[in-house]
Amino acid sequence: MSSVFFQPKFLFPFLFLKFILLKTNSQKKKSAQLNFTSISLGRHTAAVVVLGDIGRSPRMCYHAYSLATQLDYNVKLVGYVDSTPHPMVHNNPYIKYIPLAPPPDHLAKLPEMIQLPLKFIWTFFVLLWALMFKIGWDVKLILMQNPPALPTMIVCWIVARLKSSKFVIDWHNYMWSVIKDKSGVEHLTLPRLVEEGSEGKDLIKDSVVKRKNTREERDAAAMATRRKRHTSGEKKERKSFKRRYIEWVYRWEGALGRRADAGLCVTRAMREDLQRAWGVHAAVFYDRPPSCKFREFNLNDKHELLLRLGLGTHGEIFGANPSEDTTRFTIRDPSTRQVQLREDRPFLVISSTSWTPDEDFQILLDAAKKYNDVASINRSTSPATRLPIIVLVITGRGPLKEYYMEKIQRMKMEYVEVHTPWLESQDYPLMIATADLGVSLHTSTSGLDLPMKVVDMFGAGIPVLAKRFNCIGELVQDGQNGQLFDTPNDLFQCLYSLATGFPTHCKKLHQLKQFVLDDRLPSWEENWATVAKPILAPNLDPHFERIMATEPAEPEE
Repeated sequence: MSSVFFQPKFLFPFLFLKFILLKTNSQKKKSAQLNFTSISLGRHTAAVVVLGDIGRSPRMCYHAYSLATQLDYNVKLVGYVDSTPHPMVHNNPYIKYIPLAPPPDHLAKLPEMIQLPLKFIWTFFVLLWALMFKIGWDVKLILMQNPPALPTMIVCWIVARLKSSKFVIDWHNYMWSVIKDKSGVEHLTLPRLVEEGSEGKDLIKDSVVKRKNTREERDAAAMATRRKRHTSGEKKERKSFKRRYIEWVYRWEGALGRRADAGLCVTRAMREDLQRAWGVHAAVFYDRPPSCKFREFNLNDKHELLLRLGLGTHGEIFGANPSEDTTRFTIRDPSTRQVQLREDRPFLVISSTSWTPDEDFQILLDAAKKYNDVASINRSTSPATRLPIIVLVITGRGPLKEYYMEKIQRMKMEYVEVHTPWLESQDYPLMIATADLGVSLHTSTSGLDLPMKVVDMFGAGIPVLAKRFNCIGELVQDGQNGQLFDTPNDLFQCLYSLATGFPTHCKKLHQLKQFVLDDRLPSWEENWATVAKPILAPNLDPHFERIMATEPAEPEE
């Protein structure tokens, strides 16, 4: 089914479209090639496709920044402009937004079987129009984020073939697994190109067995087949629309993924799964913190942030007192003007969540409630055994935020404060660096991607408590740069052991933090130059480039 789309009879309309478009745009293209300005001379175009909010897609924004700065592309960021990216992207003169119109809101009121095809058609034509007519014909690279796979892959593949561009997929997760998780479908068996044998060997499906089967073996196989058909006929149920839809997405995601010229993925586990499931090859490109954004900050920077936030709408969190130049966490010595951390400061814990069912926020609330109960009984004043107040700062937006905030207000905890301040993009890295500990509740629908928030926290120099899932070990080393948990009680035990004796007698917390500082992750820029840059560099025609280099640039008007 997946290969039908790529048969010659279906490709003829696209080839004809390419011929017509090339003929009608030939003069315009020729004129554009001869009218390079001194600024854009030598800079090719790259399209970075994010079928989502650009500002909330940091990995793709970092790609755009690196394409503009390391490979001298003029970058077109294609997606929804619901929030503003970091200034390093937003203010870059070589990065421009190509906004997409989202599907009409009233489509969400329709039944799912009608809603999904209409959204598909809407998105297909909106994205096709943007890539065909809002981006020049000199585009050398189309880099898309997956998920969502459909219709993004189809449109990007068509445009890449029409415009002779390199088509690269950055695999963050799988669309089929996201849909499966949201639909609540379980026990879904999907075909894989390579399966694991009983002795750990790879078994390629449809492989030819050279040894002839004996008559007894053939009779036994036939009997087993008849028995299987008989039992399945009794239990067979009609597949639901959701199951058929997931299977359809799975097949198309794999078929179109193989049509890409190259691929990147976020973990080694995902690279192996792509090869086994679909025969897709991708290079492992881990998320890493940009050196200009997530890093250690000095105490003066942290103090100024806390003062500024405390004077705004977040006074109850940070307790700023400008007349005395103090906050709940820091104090400036009036004689030396040096900033110091207060010994009676609360334990500042930060977490970022999407407030969706994908992250079980209840785990954190249950752990916080148990910590509050224990601290209420403990009430020790000894520096080595005291349990401090925990100030839990939660960032992010999502549909379940109000629901959980109402639950938090009803809990009325004395030793745990939960706050959800809205932070500007430039304040977020500094807020992370100001915290003592990070918490990640992320679990992957595929079990194959890693939380970028943990990368940000490591880049800012703080250890992390992370929810355990399949490949989290590729990032968080339990007991070294953080700790892993499964249940609310596990998370409580982590918080209790690290907070006891804070801030001067918490040896384990200091050890974790020191490991993070000593074993620094390579920066985004270093990792991108090593892994992604060779893959995303333009495939150039040397003869055409020599001609373009000799063309005089017309002066700007």
